[in-house]
Amino acid sequence: MIKTHNIRLKPDARKGARLSRGVKCKNMNLIREPIDRITINQPPAQFFNEVSKALSDTKFKILKMNNAERLIIIHCIVDLFDMVLWRSWGDKVLLHCMPGGENQTDVRVYGVPNWFRLRRNKNEKVYTKAEIAAELRKIIQCAANQSPAHD
Repeated sequence: MIKTHNIRLKPDARKGARLSRGVKCKNMNLIREPIDRITINQPPAQFFNEVSKALSDTKFKILKMNNAERLIIIHCIVDLFDMVLWRSWGDKVLLHCMPGGENQTDVRVYGVPNWFRLRRNKNEKVYTKAEIAAELRKIIQCAANQSPAHD
């Protein structure tokens, strides 16, 4: 199931809100494919700092971190949809740390499809949804236990 999330772009005083390639818009729907959901027994603020440190020590490149929303966007190629004649890759993975129960953090992992990506390079590592879920689960469990993550 594909979920959408509404993102509001900040308007530029002279040109209005802009996306890449000169497209103007006020709101952009970001399509997210759910990959995994992990519950950790730590407060969200503390856990967000630990998982961001653990991710910076791995092979994944952190594109954006938002402390207010507790959102981390990392770069990796994920095979999100694989149909007979059509395949969709995502090049971003979102980790959203949300408060769960009492002193719990609910980490939701989403893949963001890139509809304009038609090919991949041979030197790029492509993960399936199960592989990226296992890899990130291992990193998140290591961060929860406050031990260094291993590649």
